[in-house]
Amino acid sequence: MKILKIITFIILSVLIIFSCKTTNKKVSNADDFELMLNEALESTNRGNYYNSINILKELNVKFQDNEFMSINYNIGYNYYKLNNFDESKRYFLKVINYFENTKMNQAKLEENRKFVVLSEAIIDKINKIPEIKKDPYRTKEDLENRKNKKIKVK
Repeated sequence: MKILKIITFIILSVLIIFSCKTTNKKVSNADDFELMLNEALESTNRGNYYNSINILKELNVKFQDNEFMSINYNIGYNYYKLNNFDESKRYFLKVINYFENTKMNQAKLEENRKFVVLSEAIIDKINKIPEIKKDPYRTKEDLENRKNKKIKVK
């Protein structure tokens, strides 16, 4: 009976040891572009913008020709979320300039156009920020809306 328990214990131990796999890969040492990009996007979704920026900058260095617009847009977006608007605009302008000055086939043009549209939209939003800070309660907008309405006397 004791021998049976010992053998069962040994077999279970061996099975557990062989079935366990370590899945903790260091992303910073990986050369897999997709893995690193997914890790950066997950960091952005979790609100860990600094980590995401570091991974994306590492991607920019390792894979210079691969997904230039996507990487730079995401770096700009992370800086935008950190309220670092100057750096954010710098990366968004890189995206726009790259799109305008690089020859691409039709499929790449269609694929990358979204990054330009999003970059331009966020740059417009950034440019409006000083106006919003001056009038956070939108009183000017409210006054203009009241001017357009006719006041009826009772």
